[in-house]
Amino acid sequence: DADAATSLGTAFHRLAQLAALAWRPGCALERPDVARQRALERSCGLSAEQRDRLDAALERWFASDIAARVGVCESVSAEAPFLVRVGGPCDAAYLEGEIDLLACVAPAGTREQPAGSALVVDYKTAETAEQLHEKHLPQATCYAYAVLMEGYAQVECVFVRVEQDRADTPGQPQTVSYRFDAADAEEMGRALARAYHGHGQL
Repeated sequence: DADAATSLGTAFHRLAQLAALAWRPGCALERPDVARQRALERSCGLSAEQRDRLDAALERWFASDIAARVGVCESVSAEAPFLVRVGGPCDAAYLEGEIDLLACVAPAGTREQPAGSALVVDYKTAETAEQLHEKHLPQATCYAYAVLMEGYAQVECVFVRVEQDRADTPGQPQTVSYRFDAADAEEMGRALARAYHGHGQL
């Protein structure tokens, strides 16, 4: 089951990545064509049931309000890598990873004079857990801190459950959102360092 979930997630992430790479300013995110989708389904070894799930997840994502917001941003990056230091000289640690989709809503400034805002999107497939806000808070904090260190004043992180409909709006995916501000970055860095060294939780 874990392998199957990973295969489905890989196929979805790759197709969403292709859409972000093909994006052009002023244009909406466009769903990759059927030939691309079928090729990824084959390469990931998806079953007929998984292909149906993938198709529904893609439909939900590309019709979503969040995807529409991404489409009007100033820039969009897929699988955006980051490597950022947290903590001081005695408790330094490094956060490293990739952000599924990073969109610039308004241009960044500098660490000394932060400005602008960014939107971080993380896709979640095959997720049914409860208490989602608490579950994703550590991951959101890591992403937000890395982006704040690029000179943004505000960061919104949105986890999109592409296989789950919103109860009040069928066809729209469920989302879990967090907002962060540059004024909190210093304390965020200290909290991340403490958590990394096992001295606390986020």
